[in-house]
Amino acid sequence: MERRHVFPDILFSTLALPRPLVKKLGGLTRRDDRGGAIVETAIILPFLFMLLFGIIEFGVLYVHQIALENSAQTAARYAVSFPTKWSDAEPAPVNSIQGQAENEAKSLPGFVNSPQSISVKYLGPSPSFSSCGTNNTYKTGNSPAIDSTCTQPGNMIQVTVGYTYTFLSPYLTAVYTNGIRISATAIMQEMN
Repeated sequence: MERRHVFPDILFSTLALPRPLVKKLGGLTRRDDRGGAIVETAIILPFLFMLLFGIIEFGVLYVHQIALENSAQTAARYAVSFPTKWSDAEPAPVNSIQGQAENEAKSLPGFVNSPQSISVKYLGPSPSFSSCGTNNTYKTGNSPAIDSTCTQPGNMIQVTVGYTYTFLSPYLTAVYTNGIRISATAIMQEMN
């Protein structure tokens, strides 16, 4: 049975090639194409996996950022009603600003109550909203010693929650050996 080539007859007349030469070229071309798909797949597959893992990594990072934003908002919402209720305990009690933040951030692995993780800043009266101090600077031992002008109704309280995200992918872990710092800040007006 003779092998039929897919070359149209017009090709023979246009290129002025003898039919036997075209048959040889056609046969060689078919034989060389047999492993082409595997080679192309082997070249493209690592890039597709890197893209897939990058999408997954970004999704996990985004979920952690949302958890931090919720944590900061919940703590600020609590702080506007109870501006002097903070705690350095680990874990912080739920009836404290840090406890509210910690409770919302419990899905983050390794999140702890520390001045690097949770910061409460008091902003003075409007229109300047200049810094009146933080919970860390207004402590003497474990008892708060806050300037009374910081906790007046109408003043602002800023709660910042930070977290060091460590990557899941070994490629990104090699680049960011210590992880990256993500944070969220919420500012609300004091009520009491």
